[in-house]
Amino acid sequence: MFIVNVNSTKDCDTTKIFHIQVSPPRLTAQNITICEGESYFINNKRYSQTGFYLDTLISAKGCDSIVQTFLKINPKDTNSQIIIKCENKQITINGIQIEDSGEYSFPFKNRYGCDSTLKIEVRNKPLSSFFVDTLLCIGQNLIIKNRIYNEEGNYIDTLIGQNQCDSFVSTIIKLKDCNHIFVPNVFSPNGDGLNDKFEIFGEGIESLYVEIYSRWGELLFKSDQLNV
Repeated sequence: MFIVNVNSTKDCDTTKIFHIQVSPPRLTAQNITICEGESYFINNKRYSQTGFYLDTLISAKGCDSIVQTFLKINPKDTNSQIIIKCENKQITINGIQIEDSGEYSFPFKNRYGCDSTLKIEVRNKPLSSFFVDTLLCIGQNLIIKNRIYNEEGNYIDTLIGQNQCDSFVSTIIKLKDCNHIFVPNVFSPNGDGLNDKFEIFGEGIESLYVEIYSRWGELLFKSDQLNV
């Protein structure tokens, strides 16, 4: 309270009493959260580290206003991942189809809502190729992946290898007459070195029974041995 005495020109004293109320500084507390790499601005000051900060501002009434700020910095995330796939296969990540090996980066929001990066290394498992030469007897079949082959040619089949990727098998098939047997229709065992032996030969012979007769129907020889 203030008392003011005023003397006027008419010799009249005037006394005025003034009541002055002093308002204490206003204290405001606030919690601010931002992401790593961002800044918070107040009173022309920039803050980018987690901590407590006090700033004095001027209120609308011209009084000091103290602002207490607790600033929290949420981290960004940089995650790494390795994906292994077959060389001739595509994978889809975030709607993007990827076939080639290499490193790829994808932006995402982490659990704090901060911009983060997912780094993915794509590795290719190699495909395998095999070449097979096969000799079949006429009438035999070769079965590969439920396919039947019995003619000469070059055939390519796609199988699943041990690494669960495609394995290409190239098969060359050749045919031979395995049941061809040669039986002489005449021989002369007289020791002159010409047609002295009676020999049956061929491929794929597993059993044999032979009877030899003279021109008059007389049984001269019989055998069931392959080496006779």
